[in-house]
Amino acid sequence: MVGGEFGLKDILFHLSFSNNDFELYFPKKIESHNRGIYLSGSDSLAAILIQVSQDKKKIKLFAPKHYCLSSLSRVKVKLSLPIEVITYASLDEVDSFQGGVLILNHLFDDEQLSEQKLNSLKEKFIIIDDFVMKPFLIKKFKGDYAFNSLRKVGFFQCSVVYSRKSLSKGHFNFKNNMNLTAARILKDLFQFLHFSSLETAYLEKFIKAEEGLSVPEINVPIFFMPFISFNKILKLRNINMGFLSQKLGHLLYKKDTSNHLFFIITVNNRDALREKLKTLKFFAPVHWPESEDKDLAGKLLSIPIDQRITSLDMYDPLVRLLETGDY
Repeated sequence: MVGGEFGLKDILFHLSFSNNDFELYFPKKIESHNRGIYLSGSDSLAAILIQVSQDKKKIKLFAPKHYCLSSLSRVKVKLSLPIEVITYASLDEVDSFQGGVLILNHLFDDEQLSEQKLNSLKEKFIIIDDFVMKPFLIKKFKGDYAFNSLRKVGFFQCSVVYSRKSLSKGHFNFKNNMNLTAARILKDLFQFLHFSSLETAYLEKFIKAEEGLSVPEINVPIFFMPFISFNKILKLRNINMGFLSQKLGHLLYKKDTSNHLFFIITVNNRDALREKLKTLKFFAPVHWPESEDKDLAGKLLSIPIDQRITSLDMYDPLVRLLETGDY
């Protein structure tokens, strides 16, 4: 299935022993910020919030209205910290508050943040830059912390985080986690049978599995990262993005071609289209169904542009379907 989960075999195609692209895109140090490596984006965020909470009785966490709120819920459960989540539609809304922790999500970069505006926010807020949807642009962060995730780039279960101080290190506890085992079995079945009920079931199991982990902060070794040709991965993804922009640019939300993970479109019959795509063996996720922005949550669909699509002919069924609107 196009856009499905990555496997170990996908790594072999991108091995390179001539350069270290990992250090190019994710250097050990950016100005005064040091790099850390965690298992997932939510674990990086958890590690950041643990450090932020050390001198606070309660954390006011400001997140965009259109955001993965389920990940914040899991972080709250795992940390057992007093965290109040407040969503905002624009940064002007945030200005009325006297401080807290502010997440800037770089999904679309709707608001061009001037230096003056940024400095004004920094006076009141601890700023966390979320580059999960644009992992290779993390060096552009301007806040106090930044994190991404490489899980959707390849078979890379890791997240890069930048912080002035070293973040907590811990271990991952898989002790008798039956939810995790069940989730993986259900996911394998979904990839084979494409039943929507299976997709819902395995996602729910993964949520329960993550909530059951006893230690939230995880620091993992890089292992083979220095031997991955991220330049090659990006080149193939950019080719796919360029092709889809040429064919389906009128559907591209915000005309944003800087996303290295998905070609995000907006359509009225999104759910019907998604089911149709499954029959064509295209897995197109939704970012994010639990968003408080119900308009975007009901219209956005993320078309995969990953590097396994090595022939643009693979997109032909998708392009024909979207051009005809027969769904």
